[in-house]
Amino acid sequence: MSQPHGPGGWTIMNVINTNGRWFRATLCGAILSAVALSQLFGAEALVQASSPTQNPEREVPIDWLVLTGVIHSGKSPWAFISSTIKGHGGWCATGDLAFGYTIKEITLNCVVFVRRGSNEELRLNLSRTSYIEGKAGPELYTKAWINSRANPMLNTFREFPMMRHDWSTFTDAEKEQIMDFYGKHGWKMVQAVTTGNSTEFTWSNIYTEERTAAIKANREKFGQTLSPDQLVLWNKIQNSRDIYPDESGKFTEAQRAEIAALHSIHVQLNASLTAEQKSALIEIFDFTKADWK
Repeated sequence: MSQPHGPGGWTIMNVINTNGRWFRATLCGAILSAVALSQLFGAEALVQASSPTQNPEREVPIDWLVLTGVIHSGKSPWAFISSTIKGHGGWCATGDLAFGYTIKEITLNCVVFVRRGSNEELRLNLSRTSYIEGKAGPELYTKAWINSRANPMLNTFREFPMMRHDWSTFTDAEKEQIMDFYGKHGWKMVQAVTTGNSTEFTWSNIYTEERTAAIKANREKFGQTLSPDQLVLWNKIQNSRDIYPDESGKFTEAQRAEIAALHSIHVQLNASLTAEQKSALIEIFDFTKADWK
């Protein structure tokens, strides 16, 4: 059975799922798509390719970059670098072209870049200060940071490039280093199963229960804004079942009719919501606004 995919082609890993409703909601239109994506992201780990930038040749101001950790495995150190403004990032090794620079050196707490076309060196240090859209955020690795948009792995698990094929060759110290890195970003390894030269992992977010509670509180708050008629429509959506295609990716006629009926309910609800209610609906699954002290 093929794995479902998130936006941008991200593949859903083996994870502990709480209440994802991917197929049902994304087929129902924009308002439920926003609900589905947020709900899915709060519960599941998405794996994105380890490309450090969307356009590695375009220079990003050094002040926009943040180093959240370094892993020394085998002969090569790897650094995880992301952009505080653009929101993208990934694993980088010495010699890589990333964010418009060439990476010259990676140490335990620093990455040395060389600006293309010159020999000018720029240093990016591991800092306890985080940033959200250019503004100061929570201290790095704290509970508040892990559950904020400053965390580049808030909802997206960025797999260490060497993990899948080299895990069985890592020393206990290297494995501990990797798990410590992911723990600081909010993820814990539940299981690692090695078959031949490849290892499959199961990961869980360490704050899944708290995030679920925050979402539940937001959902109840949104429900209190609805009129009796709106509440009837909302409950029909909430109580509808998941709809999955068959192995060939096709839906039956009965499923198509069910999807069409659910879409009709969505359209009715969407048309009746005020601007404030629509904002509250989208924010239902924004657990980052909870009190994470």
